[in-house]
Amino acid sequence: MNYYISRGLTRNKCLELAEMTKHQYYYKPINSRSRGRPLSTHTGRLTEGVNQKVPNELVEKEMLKIDQNPDLKCGAIRMTAQLQLSGFIINHKKVAGMMKRLNITGKNKRKSKNRNKKYVQYRVLNPTEPLSHLQMDIKSHWLVKERCQAYTVSVIDTFTREVLDRFTGYSVRAVEMRQLWETIIHPHLEPAGRASSDIALVVISDNGPQFIAEILKEFFERNKIDQQFTHPYTPEENGAYFGVSMPI
Repeated sequence: MNYYISRGLTRNKCLELAEMTKHQYYYKPINSRSRGRPLSTHTGRLTEGVNQKVPNELVEKEMLKIDQNPDLKCGAIRMTAQLQLSGFIINHKKVAGMMKRLNITGKNKRKSKNRNKKYVQYRVLNPTEPLSHLQMDIKSHWLVKERCQAYTVSVIDTFTREVLDRFTGYSVRAVEMRQLWETIIHPHLEPAGRASSDIALVVISDNGPQFIAEILKEFFERNKIDQQFTHPYTPEENGAYFGVSMPI
């Protein structure tokens, strides 16, 4: 183009003949790295209420550990939630970039045993006696002073609406869920005679990673507790609602 411009052709005519825009003509590539914020090397993590910076390598190790567990294998959004439950202060964009570098695809995240999970039969439960149907769920709380999320797991008796026990922490893991249920069985179920193997006891929850973990599944099977799950996008099946039984 410079040659024809030097021969007397106007710039606009040359651009028209070459089918180029002014931006393309004047653009000069930058040889240095792309502009913007540099990649972070550390991630915040809450440890006993204290926000500490830990190397990204520690986060990657935790992500690989989660990915190796068939019950927790997942995509970026759910991986972010699991890391946050473990105390990491991280968003899904950073998690997605780290998963890409680690070649964690999140595919085949459900094994056949999870496809055969037992779901609840009724949209709304209406038990006829106490301690026959228990429900558990996780709620998050924003702590203004610490500027972070805390999580509370509550287990209620669907018949009496009594909270049997709860756990609150900066993270919720399957091990802590098992410990919570150990404290429920001894003071509540055993004195009421509900710990017998010939008595049907149903526990209902959503499909959170803590609830579908293998360690909790084995605990319920060992204690003869029937674990059932709510269907996706049906909050009325969880403990917030109570009314007449309605078959699905």
